[in-house]
Amino acid sequence: MSKIEYLDDEQLKSMFPNGVVSDADVLIIDVRSPGENAAEYIEGSTNIPLDELMSFDRNKYKDKTLVFHCKGGVRTKANQHVLESLASKQSFCFDGGIEQWKSCGHPIKK
Repeated sequence: MSKIEYLDDEQLKSMFPNGVVSDADVLIIDVRSPGENAAEYIEGSTNIPLDELMSFDRNKYKDKTLVFHCKGGVRTKANQHVLESLASKQSFCFDGGIEQWKSCGHPIKK
């Protein structure tokens, strides 16, 4: 089990310069509902809603660094124990969800 590290604004900007997922070994997982994801999302992210996380194939992503986000950080923090049980490598959460991503000036898709 991997301990989740929460990214502050500077860490987020450092890990994703210009709002681009440039490392193939990093996967952003959006834990929001499909409807929320359809309204706005981070390009290159994967939508796996919280209620589906326990049944997703964690072997598929075992060699990836996982970065989780929700809308504002509340859901990821409330479900930290679930997220930590899924990651086999280093894992992170945006401290403030997709709202933090946007406040850092990073682009989203609508």
